[in-house]
Amino acid sequence: MSVRGIEDMRRSRAVPALILALVLLWCDVAAAQQQISGRVVDRNGSPQARCLVEFFTNANQPAAYRATANNDGYFYVANPRYGSYMVLVRLGQRQQQMNLTIDSTGLHPSTLVVSW
Repeated sequence: MSVRGIEDMRRSRAVPALILALVLLWCDVAAAQQQISGRVVDRNGSPQARCLVEFFTNANQPAAYRATANNDGYFYVANPRYGSYMVLVRLGQRQQQMNLTIDSTGLHPSTLVVSW
């Protein structure tokens, strides 16, 4: 096989590989945009594990989203809708209510500070 034939063969394989890599990268970006994260900490900045975080659009409706904070206080919500929410953070008998928004850049505020 000639040098030119080898170069043509390499190019013909490189284009599909490049297209596949771009498609996979786009899928990763799209998937990342379908999940938001936040964190629950106490007033001293210590993470609050196992907190239940509930998002409400209306006080008379069930929670639109529910998440539980992990050991580092982080929680995740899949496929959220943009808007304003009343959030209730619960840990045992303790609970705290706060307001936040979700937009194209994520959760605001993304750190939920509880008073206990």
